[in-house]
Amino acid sequence: MRMRRLRMLIAWSGGLLLCLSFFGCNTELRRARESVEKEDYLQAALLYEKVVEKDPDNDAALRELSKLYCVTLKNTFKCFGKSKELHKRYTKDPTVTSWYKAALYSNAQDAYLSNQLKTAEKYLEDYSKLDPDNGRAYFMRANIKYRLNRKPPRNDFELKDAHKLYKKALKHSKKSDMVALSSKKQKALLQWECHMQSGSIYEMWLMDKKKDFIKKMMEEAKKKAKKAAEEAKKNKKKRRRRRRRRRKKKKQEEEPKPKFKANPKHFDAAIEHFKAAGEFSQTHPNKFKRPLPFFKIGMFYANFKDDFETGAKWLKKAEKWGPNDVNVVGNLKMMYDKMAEMAEADKDKKKQKEMEKAAQEYAAKFDSLKGRQ
Repeated sequence: MRMRRLRMLIAWSGGLLLCLSFFGCNTELRRARESVEKEDYLQAALLYEKVVEKDPDNDAALRELSKLYCVTLKNTFKCFGKSKELHKRYTKDPTVTSWYKAALYSNAQDAYLSNQLKTAEKYLEDYSKLDPDNGRAYFMRANIKYRLNRKPPRNDFELKDAHKLYKKALKHSKKSDMVALSSKKQKALLQWECHMQSGSIYEMWLMDKKKDFIKKMMEEAKKKAKKAAEEAKKNKKKRRRRRRRRRKKKKQEEEPKPKFKANPKHFDAAIEHFKAAGEFSQTHPNKFKRPLPFFKIGMFYANFKDDFETGAKWLKKAEKWGPNDVNVVGNLKMMYDKMAEMAEADKDKKKQKEMEKAAQEYAAKFDSLKGRQ
């Protein structure tokens, strides 16, 4: 008998608590709606928070709370948490998805600008799943991979992924209007950046190969020098005259030094990207960046092909966009010096004089520009 009474008491008290709980929720819901009507949005948010805390399955309250944070109060941090939870329940609701997307994008930008690149990358990956046509998101993801791997030791797989993402950014920036890309100028600027960064990835790969080649040549030169020193010790007792003859003969028989051969696919791909970027130079808002694509092409021919003549032609184009660019002028002087040396080796005195004259002119211009700084 006592046990039956005890069970009834427990059931009655549980029901009473449940009633009180729902009564409390209903009261808070009513007060929250009244606060919204009075435009007391912070108070409304606090009341909706209490409702959701007591009744986590109350989708209507969670929706109103998300709307307050995402639309009215524009609290990105709170919006992200609430809209994410709501999006799990309503994945196909366009309004909920738009709130969640905006919060993801905003958080990604904040993390990106504060150099929390891995965090930003995670937000952007989630964003791209919801908005696969947003070129800006692909661009930011590519930039993160580029920034994390531009200095040795590099992860080539990450750089390859970055290049693929730049391609996606180019494709979608031409295709549609997107978040943070509302104007033609913004789209053109994004395309300029994508082409320049893609070309720079190829430049890194080529430069790494060239460094390996130079290192190998230096090691071989050391071995040859060591071998020559050992031979010299053995031949100490021989006559000086004979030694001089041998040296002279050795110089005559010396083979030409091996030259670095750039990967033609990487070289051509980089040039194409820089040329494409050059098409947007006229509209680039930063006048100091306008000569950059042409400067890059010129330096590519000089550094990876030893083709100083073609390099100088492209640097002359860069000079048109940046007549007072110290890097352009200084490297033009260097290229004309190189061409003068080559003309001297070929015994072409006329060309040598022309190149020396051009080198002197650019040397004077370079000194003048440096003096202004």
